[in-house]
Amino acid sequence: MNIAARLQEVALTGGVAISDDVYRQLRGKLDLPFQDGGERSLKNIAEPVRTWTPIGGQTTDAIVTAIAPEIDKSERSRAARNLVIEINDAAWETARSGEELPIRLQGEMRAVATYCTEIALQVVTEAFRYSGGGAIYDGNILQQCLRDMNVAAQHLMVSEIAYENLGQMILGLPDADPMR
Repeated sequence: MNIAARLQEVALTGGVAISDDVYRQLRGKLDLPFQDGGERSLKNIAEPVRTWTPIGGQTTDAIVTAIAPEIDKSERSRAARNLVIEINDAAWETARSGEELPIRLQGEMRAVATYCTEIALQVVTEAFRYSGGGAIYDGNILQQCLRDMNVAAQHLMVSEIAYENLGQMILGLPDADPMR
């Protein structure tokens, strides 16, 4: 059992406790005040661990909201965001002009949706891993997000076949179909 899970055992109900190591990594990055909880003896952990808790009744949800921007600042996320904007702008302009969406654009929209779903799942999984043992409980927002993102990733419309379909459209294969 890791330290994060043991810290959740000593956290207030609905709250969170973090170790000194985590606190040092977050200090200065978050606009959340924390209170020193002192050193705590934790079950199956040899040395006492200094704990920190948010001041003012901050819940796990509030902390996750504050930490989320720090979790994913990758190029992949920016690429996904830019792709969505570019493809959706093209689709919107086409629809506004009264034209039917070209099959290639339909395929691009589906492939971008698949890519963004994959990136979102990676971000939620990382947040879940870093959040500590309390995230495993049904009422925890991260547990719900992890479950929901995994369900979304299983949907046929955001499956990897979208990439194959787009490739067929780019190659001009006669049976290419964005909805297959």
